[in-house]
Amino acid sequence: MSSLIYPSSRARSERAIGLSRVVLASTASLALWLEQAPPTPHRQLVYALYSAYSVYSAILVMWSFWGDTTGSWPFVTHAVDIVIFSTFQYLTLGPSSPFFVFFLFSVFCGGMRWGWRGTLSTGALVICAYVGITAVSEARSSAPGFELNSFIIRLAYLAVATGLLVHLGRYEARLRLEIEKLARWPAPLADEHDAGVGRMLEYGAQLMQAGCVLVIWEEADEPKMHEARWVHGAVTVATLPPSRLRITTDPELDSATFLSTGTVREAHAIALADHAGRLVRREGMPLPTSILDRL
Repeated sequence: MSSLIYPSSRARSERAIGLSRVVLASTASLALWLEQAPPTPHRQLVYALYSAYSVYSAILVMWSFWGDTTGSWPFVTHAVDIVIFSTFQYLTLGPSSPFFVFFLFSVFCGGMRWGWRGTLSTGALVICAYVGITAVSEARSSAPGFELNSFIIRLAYLAVATGLLVHLGRYEARLRLEIEKLARWPAPLADEHDAGVGRMLEYGAQLMQAGCVLVIWEEADEPKMHEARWVHGAVTVATLPPSRLRITTDPELDSATFLSTGTVREAHAIALADHAGRLVRREGMPLPTSILDRL
């Protein structure tokens, strides 16, 4: 029996990084070739180093498709990129170098590989590298004048990009944790029905950050209803006659899924899931007072 092995998210990230690296290297190579005036005293050295880096980028992207990119691969390639980008930055106009965009590329790569922590550490590292390169370049430069505006703006670019990516990474990590929690519902034990129901209600309350959870259900071939309510750690389970409680005031919604995002007693509209799975706005709250009183 044959099987399909899908690439892991890490492998896909390394492929995306490799392809992006090749695009940046190719674009910068074209810009250097089109530039007629010598941008720096190290023009020939920059050409040689960048040609080598272009070949290096092509090799990396090919390896990302057919080789092993686990283990220390991400860390080593990430460190090599930052060192190479810092070298280009220093050799080409220092704080005004057109290779500044590669620092932003490194910050994005850190986020893709290690989440918001990778973004934060990479951002702090490239900011320190940029400040250090600027200080050394200005100390060794004989040309008068320091482009303070360019330096401050680019430093702000790095700080803002790092901050936004850290925020996005932490948001993504929180969503991932919530999804993992949804897949880890506690399994009720057969001999502890009420306790098992209480554990599930408490778990659902923690997921939704709710102070009260109410579940009402019927079992097949039983002329009665069951109610379980969790309120701040206390669980009550009761059995009700079938005519004692009605779930909705609209018979059309007895088997439908709907939700209200506002305060239940003050809500005048709900979002109703139709047969196609779409949410449709509908006026009126279909819950009777007997249900609302329990909430």
